[in-house]
Amino acid sequence: MKRFIVLALICVVGFSFASCKKNEFAGFKYDQFTASEDPGSFLAVQVLDKNGKQACWFHMLDQVGQDNSSYTNSTEKVGKYPASISPNNHVWILVNNRFEIRLVADSETEVFKNTEMLKKFLMSFDLAGLEAIQGDKVSPKVMAKYIPQLGQ
Repeated sequence: MKRFIVLALICVVGFSFASCKKNEFAGFKYDQFTASEDPGSFLAVQVLDKNGKQACWFHMLDQVGQDNSSYTNSTEKVGKYPASISPNNHVWILVNNRFEIRLVADSETEVFKNTEMLKKFLMSFDLAGLEAIQGDKVSPKVMAKYIPQLGQ
């Protein structure tokens, strides 16, 4: 019985911490979401802040078979991913030597004019899922499955 009570207490405390985790992107939403089914095109998305103003935008491109040497030689990283960073302006990363995500802060809104905030947003993509994709180019509609969930 004592083990059961201790186990129950651990579960309650653990769930409490998990549910208290703050979603930094709650209140944000996507606008002008362009996701075609053509594997040669890219995904373009605008992100609106809590007031409905554009906060940032991003493109996702499947660069399989392209020259990605600019990332290969990069000394900058976001997590384990090679990056191109313009401080407080944009952060671009390359996932699996294939998927390029270009995240750009809007010049009129302050919230994403912060390199660390841009990096956090990029790390909220399902990057592990993107790493697992193999084979031919995928469509923007497929790439859209790996973007962050907002407004929760």
